[in-house]
Amino acid sequence: GLSSWWKEETGPLATLKTLWMNNNNIGTAELAPFLEDIQKLFPNLEYLSMMRNPCCPTFLDLTEAKAEEYRRHRLRVISKLPGLRFLDATPVTKEEVQEAMKKGHFLGAVARPSPTSANADLETPLLATSCRGATRLFMTRT
Repeated sequence: GLSSWWKEETGPLATLKTLWMNNNNIGTAELAPFLEDIQKLFPNLEYLSMMRNPCCPTFLDLTEAKAEEYRRHRLRVISKLPGLRFLDATPVTKEEVQEAMKKGHFLGAVARPSPTSANADLETPLLATSCRGATRLFMTRT
C-alpha cells in the first residue's frame, strides 16, 4: 500500500497540503486502507483529489442516484480526513464535516447478521409483528 512504500522512502510529511491521486485505479475495497494511509502520512492535508478512480463516483453525473452516491462518498472521505478544505473540485462545507462526523464511518460498512444469532432474533414475536409492512428496518441489540 501507499503507507509501506512512502514510509520506506520518506516517512510522514506534515507539510503536504495538496495531494492529487486522480487516475490511480483506487477501488472501493482499497478506499478505507488508502484513507488510513493518507491520514497517517499527510496529517495536515487540505486538498485531496481522487477523481477518475473506481472508488470515486463522478460528480458530473446529474442524476439523483449518482449525486447521492457522490455525496455519500464525500462524507466517507471527510469522516476520515476532517481537516480537508477541498475534496476533488469542490470546497468541503462545515455542514458536510458535521454530517460526516455523525455518520460517515457507517457509509462504507456492509451490515451482516452475526452467525450465532441471525435466526434467533427473527423468531421473536415482537420483531415478527413489528416487521410486517415495513419498508425500513433498524435493529439494535440490547
